[in-house]
Amino acid sequence: MKHLSFLLLWLLACGLRPPTAQAQTTLHPGDVALLGYNATDPDDFAFTPLVNLEAGTQLKFTDNGWQPGGGFRLTEGICTYTAPAGGVPRGTIISLRNY
Repeated sequence: MKHLSFLLLWLLACGLRPPTAQAQTTLHPGDVALLGYNATDPDDFAFTPLVNLEAGTQLKFTDNGWQPGGGFRLTEGICTYTAPAGGVPRGTIISLRNY
């Protein structure tokens, strides 16, 4: 037991610990502006965050229509954008093509 405690202490001292969770930006209505889109194949669009995005923040975009009874149609695709390491400063123009 004494050796196990020493081993765990040594591993922590060497920086070998479990990875910590990455923070993500909590987005609110109006935090992202859509700049333009083309919904005819190939689909593409551009947007800009109006707040800084932390690394790992995910945004999902779709051109699925809204059904009269509620809910999105499932006939189109969903594009997920993940902010890269270092994050994305507000005002950066991001273009996604052929998703």
